[in-house]
Amino acid sequence: MSKTDTIPAKDTASNTVELSRTYTINGTEVSKVTLRKAKGGELRGLKMTEIFKMDYGQIAKLIPRISTPCISEQQFDELELCDVAELAGAALGFFANPKQKAELGID
Repeated sequence: MSKTDTIPAKDTASNTVELSRTYTINGTEVSKVTLRKAKGGELRGLKMTEIFKMDYGQIAKLIPRISTPCISEQQFDELELCDVAELAGAALGFFANPKQKAELGID
C-alpha cells in the first residue's frame, strides 16, 4: 500500500450511553454521550492490554478521543462510577469483531 492509499471506513459504529444523571459539560446539560469506534491512530500512546483490563487511567485517556460531546479527562474523573463503568463497557465493545459479538450476544 502506498502512502497515498487510504483504507475506507466500512463500519462507523457508534454507541450512545444514557447517563445516570445530567451533567454540565462544556456549558451544556448532557444526559447522553455517544462513543464512536476509535481509529488506530487514536489509540497511540495507550496500552491496549490495559484498556482490556479496564484500567481507569487508560479508559480516561480513551473516552475524550471518541466521545460526543467531548468529555475531558478531568470531566471524566467527575462522573458517577456507574457512568464510568457504562462508558468503559461501551468503549470495550468496539474491540470485539462481529463473530465475537455474536458469540457474546452483543449488538
